[in-house]
Amino acid sequence: ISQFMGVTLHNCQLFLGVEEQARTDGLTRLHNHRSFHDGLTRELHRCRRYGHRLSLIMCDVDDFKAVNDTLGHQMGDRVIQLVAKLVRSYTRAEDLAARYGGDEFAVILPETPLLGASVGAERIRERVATYEFDREGVSVPVRMSFGVAQLVPGMGPGDLVAAADRALYEAKTEGKNRIRQAGD
Repeated sequence: ISQFMGVTLHNCQLFLGVEEQARTDGLTRLHNHRSFHDGLTRELHRCRRYGHRLSLIMCDVDDFKAVNDTLGHQMGDRVIQLVAKLVRSYTRAEDLAARYGGDEFAVILPETPLLGASVGAERIRERVATYEFDREGVSVPVRMSFGVAQLVPGMGPGDLVAAADRALYEAKTEGKNRIRQAGD
């Protein structure tokens, strides 16, 4: 019986490990793209049911291709890891921070109005801009642009992502290293 219980316990641990891998980005240890969309759908339903607010931050590293091209992909990976760490450290426990893809990140902010999400985005933007990214003693400047959107009646998950993404695109075209709110 003890052998059977031991095998059962081991199988449960393996299952939990595989489940965690399926939800987590391997490089950053943040939620992955799929887990982000599952979480967004879940939060959207909860917010509609209880009448709460929901905001979304989309952000990416400005001129990230230049980091990879001039300093190499290992340094690019290191920058992504450090940015992920900063994003995670400047979000609340109830927020869901994810690597959306490449150098792009997303943060789901339950019960948060647009202004509150913008304040959170500014904290992350400022912290990344002042963080000492360094390669063999040489400072590597890293800046980020942000798009922020709030759920409004009639929006689905894709609409909220599209609104935040459009705001991010505006921030990039207006000079980068800034935050734009959807609808500005």
